[in-house]
Amino acid sequence: MNYDFINILNNGNDLAPEMELYFSINERQLLHYYEPELGLFVVESPMVIERALNAGYRPVSYVMIDTVAEEMCEKFSKIMDDTKDEWDEKVDSIPVYVGDYETIAGMTGVNITRGVLALMKRRELPALSDVIENCSRIAVFDDVENPTNIGAMFRSAAALGIEAIVLAGQSCDPLYR
Repeated sequence: MNYDFINILNNGNDLAPEMELYFSINERQLLHYYEPELGLFVVESPMVIERALNAGYRPVSYVMIDTVAEEMCEKFSKIMDDTKDEWDEKVDSIPVYVGDYETIAGMTGVNITRGVLALMKRRELPALSDVIENCSRIAVFDDVENPTNIGAMFRSAAALGIEAIVLAGQSCDPLYR
């Protein structure tokens, strides 16, 4: 996998226009970004990005603090080489927008968790029967509307060895950051 390292600043003093997807567009707009196709979501922290890559999600781009960029790209490349067959299209390179912490935090007001964000394409959800087919421990969450609660419930389910989670009713988007 090739990475195109791009300065997060455009012409030295403004954020590159591509940063709008990370810092100016809300989750609902990202969800519908490519309509009628599936949209996008932002992933924070290396651990969550690794999990998303292992689940077959495809990164569109990254924003990274300059001090961790090469290390993170190496780490993510290994995972992507193992999962690229699951992608719906071939990807030769991925843009990596790089800047120092002070510049990124100062211009966006966002604290980049562990120095990296990823913008990823959503995937078609599998059929319920496929999700639960070989699972013996399943959690069903109904009408959980708060993203913070969803995150806590997913982490608790993982700690308890739950193999599948089903969201019902008006539950919020689990890919909401």
